[in-house]
Amino acid sequence: VDEMYRNLGDRMEAIMLRSAFVRYNSLWILTVKEALVPQQQNLHGYDPFYSTFTPYAVPDSAGIEPVEIDEKKFFYLDTLLRDAVSRSIPVVAFLPPHYYNTYHAQSHERALALCRELNIPVIDNYIDPFYRARPELFGDKDHLNHAGAQIYTAQLCDSIKLYFKQEK
Repeated sequence: VDEMYRNLGDRMEAIMLRSAFVRYNSLWILTVKEALVPQQQNLHGYDPFYSTFTPYAVPDSAGIEPVEIDEKKFFYLDTLLRDAVSRSIPVVAFLPPHYYNTYHAQSHERALALCRELNIPVIDNYIDPFYRARPELFGDKDHLNHAGAQIYTAQLCDSIKLYFKQEK
């Protein structure tokens, strides 16, 4: 991990990547509070998003402008997936639901091509009509809220189970 941090940038950036305080500097009061106040138990890293998204009158333009792929991040994704496949570790990739149809093939195509090359199945719910018609399942245009996450998690688990049953 240290080598990865060093490869991702200069020394100061490596220090910042290790620091949750710097990473979330816009939320520094919350970060200090979380350090001092005991957190809910048994959430296993899940931090529920309880707000409800109000759709914009005009959808944003995300996905319309060209996307610049971060080559360092892609290098590590490629390395991770190739390593897992070489060790026969089952991998399933997925694209979670997004409220607006701002899919931009360029932003996903390299990762999807890598999955095709390595025979990694992809569960694509990015523009699933069930979710796109339900703003009450989102906290913002990109993230499901708690209610949406519960529904999607059950759906995703069923899809993964079905995939592994077919593989046997």
